[in-house]
Amino acid sequence: MASVEKRYNKAGNLISFRIHVFHGRDEFGKQLPPFIKTVRVPPELNARQIETLIQRETVHFEEECELITAHEKEEATKAAEPKCISFEDFAAKVMEIKERTGKEKSTLARYQDMLDSRINPYLGKTPVDEITGDMLDDFYAMLLKPGQNKKTGGGLSRKTVLEHHHVISTIMEHAIRKHLIAFNPCRDATPPVADPPMPNYYQPADLTLIRQALENESVKWYTLIHVLMLYGIRRGECAGIKLSAVDLRGKTITICSCVMYDPKNGVYEKPYPKKRKPRQLPITPQMDEILRRYLKWRGEQPEWYGDLWQESGYLFTNEYGGPMNPDNITQYLNRMGDRLQKENPNFPHLNPHAFRHAVASILVANGTDIVTTAAFIGDKPATVSERYAHIIDSAKIRAGDTLSSVIFGDGNK
Repeated sequence: MASVEKRYNKAGNLISFRIHVFHGRDEFGKQLPPFIKTVRVPPELNARQIETLIQRETVHFEEECELITAHEKEEATKAAEPKCISFEDFAAKVMEIKERTGKEKSTLARYQDMLDSRINPYLGKTPVDEITGDMLDDFYAMLLKPGQNKKTGGGLSRKTVLEHHHVISTIMEHAIRKHLIAFNPCRDATPPVADPPMPNYYQPADLTLIRQALENESVKWYTLIHVLMLYGIRRGECAGIKLSAVDLRGKTITICSCVMYDPKNGVYEKPYPKKRKPRQLPITPQMDEILRRYLKWRGEQPEWYGDLWQESGYLFTNEYGGPMNPDNITQYLNRMGDRLQKENPNFPHLNPHAFRHAVASILVANGTDIVTTAAFIGDKPATVSERYAHIIDSAKIRAGDTLSSVIFGDGNK
């Protein structure tokens, strides 16, 4: 809807005209100021040409105003629409889904720790559809800077940064399924490349030192560490061994359960993974003697603690018979190692997983095939080939001696 206001000079000639176009009303019903355009009339035009000019300019201006009005309405609609859900809120929904669908509690606890400590403080308030690959690259660069690792004061390891990348990518994949975004921005990001893991394992001489040191430890820890040393089981599997799984007559110990811990759920037994079959391991004469001595001591504990004892049925328990927190195994080994390293600087650092690496390495180095080694430690043959098939120093020396004797004979060139 347009109106035209004509302007004349003193001589009565039309010199310009002003076009007014209705702009609409605001949210309170009040009329908005109109669109206005002033057009000067060339003096050489006759009356017919002037009318044509007025009609043409009016039509063109109305079309321009319609476009402006449509754009304003579109912007107002966008402003009125709620923004896409924030990353923090959507991540909470994804975590609920994963918990409901049976994701491992320990994995969820690890995810939540990364979300709470670093990811949400950086990305949490950002709408999911506004996260970009460049934004993620800046985040990863920040994680590598000094001060991010609260224990060491340095930056996070590249492996840990990759774990953060995996968590973010998992959440963004869920956003695609919910039609919040069309593309995962993690695919545009460039996370750091992690160094291949270098297994930490013990040489036979290290194991001898550890066994000698165990003579001064309590019967409980003497037995538990020998179980780790001989079988190479995971610390959660060690804490999860049931009394009923120890068959001294049949000379076997069955690994079929796992005890875990996280701050949210405390100590709990998780279902044994379907892909990981329970395995029976042999009880050697030496281990038989160690276990019998320990079981005698353990059998005396309920009477010693009386009503405080809460029998859980596990081989290794906490002080009052309940399931053992697997973190306690690591903590005990750390304290033991620190104490012994003060006496002997060459004493190896104690870590429960290092026993696992040592067992696999010793088996492979002494000719045990990969499939049997994998079955013994409860891992995949491919993983054993990649991670555990490094040759320990004594095997390297034997290999070198064999080659030398074949090539050089008596050692003379």
